[in-house]
Amino acid sequence: TAMMIGMKYEEERDVGIKKVCHAAQSLVSSQIRTDNCEEVCLLATGVGRLEYVCVREVGFQLNYDHPHTHLALILQSLEPWMPEQFEKYPIKDTAATILRDTYICPELIVRHPPKQVALAVTSLALKAHDVSVPQAKSDWYEAFSSTMSRKELRAIETDIVENVFGVTVDR
Repeated sequence: TAMMIGMKYEEERDVGIKKVCHAAQSLVSSQIRTDNCEEVCLLATGVGRLEYVCVREVGFQLNYDHPHTHLALILQSLEPWMPEQFEKYPIKDTAATILRDTYICPELIVRHPPKQVALAVTSLALKAHDVSVPQAKSDWYEAFSSTMSRKELRAIETDIVENVFGVTVDR
């Protein structure tokens, strides 16, 4: 049901309940028989009702700004600024892996603004390869977020390292 809602909203695709029932049947084929019309009708009714329960549970807030978009834009902007480092080290892959791993702790993703999560992930990826961004008049992350402070960046980095990777950071 959650996947059906996601596809309807994120991809603007209308996925029929019948297709969901067939997908459920293929996943748990021993429990659902599609040749039994009554069983399929009950499943379809249940999926329809569960859709409304899920939407109510999230308070009808289906729009969510994911950090992935911000991460892609940040990395696209940094690469021309320091092409040698991006060619020498897998900074993009490291950042994508860290962000993917961060979803292990969904409350962390929800607790911080998406752009700030993307900045912290980028910072951790750069640190993992011991790469520093060439200095300008201000810190590099201020070019992407005027409200982000060094203290906030370190706090989110610490949150990721401690809660996702289980490493205690000295403060």
